[in-house]
Amino acid sequence: MPAAQLAPLLYVPDTPIFPAGPGTRPRYPLPVVREVPGEVGVLLFRAGRAAELWASVEPEQRHVLFADGAADARVSAMRGVDIPPDLVAPLDVLSGVLTNRVECMEVARACIAVADWAEREGYPDTALRFAHAAATGCTCWAYPAYRTGYFARKLAHRWLAKEWFARTIGRARALGEWRTHALGFIGMGNLRLDRGNLFGAREMHLKAYESAKRHGQREMRAWALHDLIAVSVQAGATAQLDPKASEALRHYGRTHPNVPALAHDLAFGWLERGEARRALHVLLALRAHQFGPARRVVLVGNIARAAGCSGERRLFAEALAELLSSASDTAVQDVIGAAFVSAARGAAALGDSNHANSLATRGLEIATDRGERKWAAAAQAVLDGTAPPCEKGPARERDPLLRRVLACL
Repeated sequence: MPAAQLAPLLYVPDTPIFPAGPGTRPRYPLPVVREVPGEVGVLLFRAGRAAELWASVEPEQRHVLFADGAADARVSAMRGVDIPPDLVAPLDVLSGVLTNRVECMEVARACIAVADWAEREGYPDTALRFAHAAATGCTCWAYPAYRTGYFARKLAHRWLAKEWFARTIGRARALGEWRTHALGFIGMGNLRLDRGNLFGAREMHLKAYESAKRHGQREMRAWALHDLIAVSVQAGATAQLDPKASEALRHYGRTHPNVPALAHDLAFGWLERGEARRALHVLLALRAHQFGPARRVVLVGNIARAAGCSGERRLFAEALAELLSSASDTAVQDVIGAAFVSAARGAAALGDSNHANSLATRGLEIATDRGERKWAAAAQAVLDGTAPPCEKGPARERDPLLRRVLACL
């Protein structure tokens, strides 16, 4: 039977795994079979259901969960299906759940592998369901708890995210998983940052930094410092921006994949601090990197702002053309409003009132619809002519931090 016909037969309303917080309704995850298309979606539905059931009962009860022959039926169903290579091994392991001949760590690793695949392919609810099964079924590994909180935060299930980040911190401390321990604090900090709680976010990221420092986790020290930079910039506290960025860069190392993101956040901090020329050097160097559509749009918006503030009309025009050509992409709709506002500030600095007003108007409409107060206020300031002055920044004969950053890009 085709997957499209199987879907309504297989769907059974779920008990929500997302606790309802004050003033909220419980949200039901999208059934895997309806999110992932085709026969693969059916296989994932069955594997996910079995894993969730297996994880929900005590180990001594698992041997009676499934009927004899269920594993053979699963293997037969997998034959002839064009399964993505990254799912072959995990689905093979998860079929062992039906005979209870697998250890909890094997099941958890397989579920996390499916969740990672789902994240890469753009199936967020599938990722959350499998991460949640891993976290509930295997309490001897803290990382799945972090991934559950991570996916819940991405889907705006904030109460679930808060619960699982807290569990991450507790489990990781008990198990001595110090990298995951720091990740739990970082996740909690980002969750608070989403709500605009800058003080609470800073507190959590400082705890992540202290945990990483205490247990020799250099990458996590860099990660925590990186997030502290983002919090400081949002709070307007940029005095210690350069020392924090320098230390984060030292702990990341030149080849770490997070270095371009750190360079971008540092450049944005310099823009906010009125050092547009310094920021422009970094932003232009980042154009050669392969970013996803959303991060690329943010980068281009900031290039337009920095170019305008530096009096570089040609660079501003190039950035604006790229920004406008990307505006209709569905993958950038959560950041396009902010990018328009950034470009509007660059246009205003160049005295280009037509572009400044049109970009600020579009940015204001989008920010208002999305409830993004910060960007709505920035757009309104451009329209009112009250935006902070755009400054090139002082000329620097020597700038060792800038040279270090450029050398890493």
